[in-house]
Amino acid sequence: MDKAIIFGVYDFVSFHICKTLLNKGIEVYGVNIEDIDNIQYLDEKRFEVGRNSNFIEHALVDWEKNQGQGNRDTVVIFSLFDSYMQNKEGIYLEEKVTEPILNYIERNNSNTEFVFILPIQLLGAEGEKVHRGFLNQVKGLVKKTQFFYLPSIYGPWQTETFIFQQVIMSDFQQKEIYKSNREWTIDTIFVEDAIDSIFEIMDINVMGSFILESGKKNYWDLCASYLKLEKNLIHSNRVEPFAIDPSVVKIQMKKITPISESFLKQKNQAEQLNGSR
Repeated sequence: MDKAIIFGVYDFVSFHICKTLLNKGIEVYGVNIEDIDNIQYLDEKRFEVGRNSNFIEHALVDWEKNQGQGNRDTVVIFSLFDSYMQNKEGIYLEEKVTEPILNYIERNNSNTEFVFILPIQLLGAEGEKVHRGFLNQVKGLVKKTQFFYLPSIYGPWQTETFIFQQVIMSDFQQKEIYKSNREWTIDTIFVEDAIDSIFEIMDINVMGSFILESGKKNYWDLCASYLKLEKNLIHSNRVEPFAIDPSVVKIQMKKITPISESFLKQKNQAEQLNGSR
């Protein structure tokens, strides 16, 4: 992999992927889909990656103007994970977003691999519209595609659409804590462990669809109990499992960061962010 293009680069999971690739010396083009004024903690995130000479940031319209036909192997990373949690996935079905991406792929399909980062919910009925549209268009143009389906993901930079971050932020602000009906409560994975597994599969260049799993029974509940989440919140908006196509490969984490260590990292970052404001 010589180069990566990450759409929605400042989203929670995408941002961690960006940092991982930069740490491995890979050139990263970060493309903003939405108005950057809507991005929480934008200055702090730019500070983390902006000093790296391998990082180049573009708005979508500017990126489109500067994209010709390339001759380097490129991985295009497109995440619907965070936009789904924020009920914004519709933006990725808009022609003004999909058209420049599809045009780029058509020009560069011989040396482009496409990686989708998706919530596990899109394996069910909720994903039918997305799969019938943009995802199928990409699959028809690119020879190499990987689909990573994620359960709930937690860790530094987690947004407050997730209840774990709400609980952590409750030390700094008084807000009602609620659990979104979109939050997957059957399993959860610490973000650094998830990204390590994603990168490993990307690196060995195995195509297909993959579900990431902690391998721990009731792991979301264990994490919720560690944070002393009230039981009525743990059991509210409970998601139900559904049948999954056997062609989707289940990947259990080789490494599970201990709950206490992982949440300490998330809490420490929350303290830093709130102390700097």
